[in-house]
Order: sequence, then structure tokens, then C-alpha cells
Amino acid sequence: MIPYVVVDGKVIFYKKPKDGEIQEFLAKSKMIWGINPDRYTYENGTVTPVDASVVQQQETEKTIAAQKTAARAAIVSQYEIDSEAPVEVTVDEGTFTFNGGQDSASYIQGAVTLAQTLGEETVDITDIDNVRRTLSFESASTVAVMVGVSFRNAFFAKQDALVNL
Repeated sequence: MIPYVVVDGKVIFYKKPKDGEIQEFLAKSKMIWGINPDRYTYENGTVTPVDASVVQQQETEKTIAAQKTAARAAIVSQYEIDSEAPVEVTVDEGTFTFNGGQDSASYIQGAVTLAQTLGEETVDITDIDNVRRTLSFESASTVAVMVGVSFRNAFFAKQDALVNL
């Protein structure tokens, strides 16, 4: 246990004198009273140095946490790209590329449902270039499924990667 003294807002640490001399140590920290909680504990007016192995363990944990945070950010960033990636689909009417993503899949399926409800025989949806494509209900439903599956695959790839960090 090392008693401390605060002088001008800085904590001065003292150890028992060696050969009659007092050894001073100035704590250089931005923490309250100048006490770095990673290296010292404070209790009942006394500052105690933390064991060096504890400090090393804390630094290792901080490094691992920072690496996990960076890995999570990379996984989420890749998901944002993959989940919205264009999807090429071949149906009876031809091969077309559609916007990817859950919203696109829902939009296409909604367009099919609306056209069926209105008694129409085909459904119009737009491809990635905003060109209107007139498709059969079966073809449009296939497009919705393929776009949805692409999104779902990206979603579960992200979830699996996050769980395995």
C-alpha cells in the first residue's frame, strides 16, 4: 500500500525511504486525482499498484476488444454491400438484373399480389436500370424469390460471422 499526497492537482506517491531517502513518483494520468485505474487502485485514501500481470491482462483484453470491434465493423460493412447486391435472374421472358435487398424482394412480391388482386394477367416490375419488365406471375415470383434468397444468404453469412468472432 502506498500513501499519496495531492499537490497542485497532481498525485505524489511515496514509498518507504531507502537508506534514509524518500523516493517520489509523480503519477502522470488524466484520471481523477491523477490515478490511472488500470495501474492503480484507490481505497480508503491509499493508492495500491496493480500487479503487472493484471495490467498486461487488461491491455490484452483491450487489444482483443478493439480487434473484435474492427472485425464486426468489417463484417457489417460487407453485409451492407452483399445484401443489396444486384441479382441476375433468368426467367421465360429473358435474363434481367434486379436491385437486391429485402425491400426489392418485398416490392416485387407486392406487385405480383396487387396485379393478381386486380385480375391482371401479367405484372410490371422494373429492373436495375429502371426499365419496365412485363412478366408472368410465375416469372415475377421467381424474381422475388431469387432476390429474397440473395438477401437471406447475405444476412445469415453476416450473422454466422458475428457469432464466430
